[in-house]
Amino acid sequence: MLFLLFMNLILYVEVDELVIPQIPYIIFMVALLLVNFIVFIFFQMKYAFNRKVLSNFLISLPFLSSIIYLVESVFIMYKPSGQFFTLHTKANDTAIFFFFRQLNFVLLLLVAIYIKHKEIIKQDNRSNKNKSILLSVVLLLLLPVLAHNLSSHNPNYYFYLTDHKINNGKAIWDVRFINLLIVMWLISGYFSFKINRLPSDLWSAIVIICMSAVMCNINLLVLDRFNTYIWYISRSVEVLSVLLVIGLLINNVFRKLIIATNMAMRDPMTQIFNKNYFDERLESILKNILNIDSCVLIVDIDNFKKINDKWGPLAGNRTLLAVVDIINKNIPSHSVFSRIGGEEFGIIINNVNYTDSIDFSKK
Repeated sequence: MLFLLFMNLILYVEVDELVIPQIPYIIFMVALLLVNFIVFIFFQMKYAFNRKVLSNFLISLPFLSSIIYLVESVFIMYKPSGQFFTLHTKANDTAIFFFFRQLNFVLLLLVAIYIKHKEIIKQDNRSNKNKSILLSVVLLLLLPVLAHNLSSHNPNYYFYLTDHKINNGKAIWDVRFINLLIVMWLISGYFSFKINRLPSDLWSAIVIICMSAVMCNINLLVLDRFNTYIWYISRSVEVLSVLLVIGLLINNVFRKLIIATNMAMRDPMTQIFNKNYFDERLESILKNILNIDSCVLIVDIDNFKKINDKWGPLAGNRTLLAVVDIINKNIPSHSVFSRIGGEEFGIIINNVNYTDSIDFSKK
């Protein structure tokens, strides 16, 4: 693989964009635009929830930059060909925005990886944050403007990323640019894994994007006019990778929601249910919603204040945990065991008759 990449640094490979149908291309671009917008909004909302984690804001910017280039690409494809805007010009403009879209994404991603590393090692001071924000904003604004001016929009600075073979009418890539993208994506994927060690689904998703981008660009190296299906594979992999990222992000949201829900009904010290949850279950029993026989017990620790006064709050906490452990070992697993006060506990046992309730309370 390395040998092939090295050889392609020197040679041209016939990547003919003129044979790619326009309508499927636009469909893929619009699909990518929408999924990138969803990911961008997700990371912005995640940053709004916790503004101390700047990396969540910075990681959204690569997806915003992709939206800019995808919009430009869609307009290029919709623009009718003519005397002053030939198919070869359209192919070259598309290649320019394709190249700069990935280049901008990788550079912004590396800035986000840098600040994430600083957050992990607790060196995310104000100076590093300000420099990272400034660099990201410059990259986000400068590179799209540069790409726009290097395209046919500005004939004075037109940049030829593709060549034109007069003998067969093909527009071909200088694949040195594709190889550059492959190397940059590999570097980004390496540092995403190396520095952050995949602490969450979010950074696992970034590694997936990097590896899928490598695959897409390698596919382009073997694309010719007889293998346009490779182009469809490449674009499909790109769309599916971002959809997979969205799936991972949604999974992350639901996991945090489950954690938050569990914390809302648990006592933070003893990790048993809290008073609110106990009251909800008790209300259900009183209304006979469950339509089952239940036993409700209230347990209080005698002279607990004396333990706190004599031995201090740490000893008091240990006493509470010991009592919780003893009760947990002596009640059915389906019971609702809650802390309803400082040293008061409530127990609800379902599917138990009156006699068994009396026997259990005597324990």
